[in-house]
Amino acid sequence: MTALSKWYDKGQLLSYKAFFNMLIGNRGGGKTYGFKTWAIDDYLKTGKQFVWLRRYGTEVDEMRKTYFDDIAKKYPAYKFEIKGSRKSGKILIDNKVAGYYFALTTSSIAKVVATL
Repeated sequence: MTALSKWYDKGQLLSYKAFFNMLIGNRGGGKTYGFKTWAIDDYLKTGKQFVWLRRYGTEVDEMRKTYFDDIAKKYPAYKFEIKGSRKSGKILIDNKVAGYYFALTTSSIAKVVATL
């Protein structure tokens, strides 16, 4: 967050160019909106896809209903759509896969088959 804005500025975090960053901040501070628009802008500019992780399937259910509500006005020329289930699915922009979503709780369901 900068001194001039009440919304979170992702620029400093991204400047570290780290493989993994963890961001913790106040609720409603613009973290989700900022990174969602960053991922969409990056896809529209470069074609790079993104992944949207949620902890629980219930959070995925809510995300599937409202994912584009806050950003639709910023991208009026594009058609956004989500296809998939509570566990995982695709985020489409103009009928092309821009990203994927997963619920982390489904990772415990997936079993790795070990060779004996």
